Amino acid sequence: MNLIRLTKFIQEHNHQCDPKTIEFASKNLQLPQQIIDKIKHYTTNGNLGAGQQYKLLVQEYPQYKIAKKNLYNAIQRFQGVRIHDETDATTMLLYLLKQQEDNPSCAVIPRLEGPANELTRLFWMTSQQCNDLWPKFHDVIVYDNTSKKNRYKMALSLFVAIDNNYKTRIVAQALTKYENQADFNWILECTLQATNDLQPKVLFTDSDPAIIAAVQVVYPQTRHLLCIYHLLENIKKKAKSKLRDEAASSFVSDFYAMRNSYSEEQFNTKYREMLTSREYWARYCISKIFTAGVESTQRVESINSVIKKLVDRGTLLKELVTAIECELDKESQYTRMNDYYESNPSVGLPSIYKTIFKELDSVLQANLLLIPLSIQRAQMNQSLLYQGNLISIDQVEEEGGNFNGILEHLYDTPQIRLRDLLNGISYDDITELWEVSYIRSKTSKSHYVAILEDSTILCTCMFIVNQEMICCHQFRVFIQSDNAIFHISHIHMRWLNSNSDLPNSTGFITIVNGERNHTAIPLSYMNQFKTDNVYTLSIREKVSKKVQFGAAMSVAKTSIQITVTENVTDELITILIQFITKYRRNTGLSAISFPGTELLQESQGSSIQDNQQPLLIFPEVSNPEYHRPKGRPPHKRYKSVVENDRVISGKSNETTAQKTCSYCSGKGHNIRGCPRYKAESSANKENEYSDE
Repeated sequence: MNLIRLTKFIQEHNHQCDPKTIEFASKNLQLPQQIIDKIKHYTTNGNLGAGQQYKLLVQEYPQYKIAKKNLYNAIQRFQGVRIHDETDATTMLLYLLKQQEDNPSCAVIPRLEGPANELTRLFWMTSQQCNDLWPKFHDVIVYDNTSKKNRYKMALSLFVAIDNNYKTRIVAQALTKYENQADFNWILECTLQATNDLQPKVLFTDSDPAIIAAVQVVYPQTRHLLCIYHLLENIKKKAKSKLRDEAASSFVSDFYAMRNSYSEEQFNTKYREMLTSREYWARYCISKIFTAGVESTQRVESINSVIKKLVDRGTLLKELVTAIECELDKESQYTRMNDYYESNPSVGLPSIYKTIFKELDSVLQANLLLIPLSIQRAQMNQSLLYQGNLISIDQVEEEGGNFNGILEHLYDTPQIRLRDLLNGISYDDITELWEVSYIRSKTSKSHYVAILEDSTILCTCMFIVNQEMICCHQFRVFIQSDNAIFHISHIHMRWLNSNSDLPNSTGFITIVNGERNHTAIPLSYMNQFKTDNVYTLSIREKVSKKVQFGAAMSVAKTSIQITVTENVTDELITILIQFITKYRRNTGLSAISFPGTELLQESQGSSIQDNQQPLLIFPEVSNPEYHRPKGRPPHKRYKSVVENDRVISGKSNETTAQKTCSYCSGKGHNIRGCPRYKAESSANKENEYSDE
């Protein structure tokens, strides 16, 4: 047998190389270190995906060819695998309890189960959430829970409210393991415990039966409403699984018509066999409820999407808490920035609200925050697109209202019939009745604006009830009617800024024919629709005392640490005794005995180091059950076809694991590439042929 043996190798090309071979050679496609550093920065600090990083790198480094496979591998390297930390739950819990120790107004409520103290539930609220956000804005709360936010598959529950600037704010958060009714009962009870039994007036959730049952048990006085988006998505999914195409579409249309019914009689006529849970979502049941414009859990879903960009299913509990705190800081920063911009005077071109509604706009500008003010100004501008006609009650013509779609999403469509809006109000109490219609459209539905004898102004668009602001139809009537009076009570107090003192000793502000006045008479009819301000004087006093207690405790702890470190405890004790002796008679408190200086120094001498770790005496807490994600581990990857077999970008040969040959035990190759194995195999084959 003729064998070909390589006797000499010349390391110079004597022919033209293939351009594609040069272009896709491994050494030409390896990522340089500067790009590797950029990828690390984008991945670890920016949480950017591969698509975003590829666009940035191509623009920044056009001279390099960046293969997407190599980019994916580099991103996977820096995403890394979080080492499973057995002390994760303990670290996170100590972190939160340390915050509570520094500021006692924080709320941290854990639940440990079993002999190993496994963390199965955790509820916490910051000082701002307990003392500012929840007490002021707990009238309308949106609640939702989501999973896959940590490696233990604990569900993250978020409570969201709308502040006086119409912005979404996180007001409480919790982690639970099972997502059953017991967990939801516990979470809702924790909100009561942390906020001195302040129940929401209106609570929006999804259609989870466990949440519905928990709200009925823990929040019996709360009006519970379901997210219309989740409800309709479930209807569509169930209809498609049970019915054919046309039948499913027809069923969904019938459901829309039933849901949008203006009255209970109309609702029962369209679907008499409907479940008894209609009060959670039927339009006629919720049309007269103040919801701050909320009709779904979209606000809390948007917060979930923001947090999902910061965490994943491998996130540790401490990292999850840090991500939520980051979002809370952004919300607070926006509020501070908005307050700063509002304090700066600005001059612009003359507009409708500065000419036609000049005096009314000055009142709103002095008392509303920026976003509610912009909403009211937009309604003023739109009022010029409508025309009003003075009519009698006998001239009212209203249809049944078979609408395909969510009624609230149909712009400029009446949300209630006039006779249902005036239910319980005598027609003799109506001073004027206006039909307001859109100028540029003859097919749009007309709205009816009723002026009552106490100056209450109601409109069938229900903007004045659902969001408790004045709508464009009412502003149009202000222009045309001499009997239309602006009363500050038409605006909900939750939209007023912190500097507003309304109502004050001079009474309520009114504007009649462009002139500002004051009155002590409230709007009796309007009070039947509007909700009371939840941030009452008694709640303010309780919150103020909690804030004062937290500030005093913070100073006291700092003082004690300084006195123990500087060994001047006698001086501090003397000052405190004098302070207690001076004020104890007024408060009814007494200081019967004080510990001796020697005993105090003895007991605190060993705690100097403990002051640095105030939670040293703490039971061992085990992590929740760890769920290993499906799929291959992220740190085990396949190299791309053009990647160097031995060297990964950024790593040297010394740090790269080498192959071990099973034949000669040599390093850097396996038996297939072993020269000794090949030589001996060739020799054996030659001997076999020679024997033949």
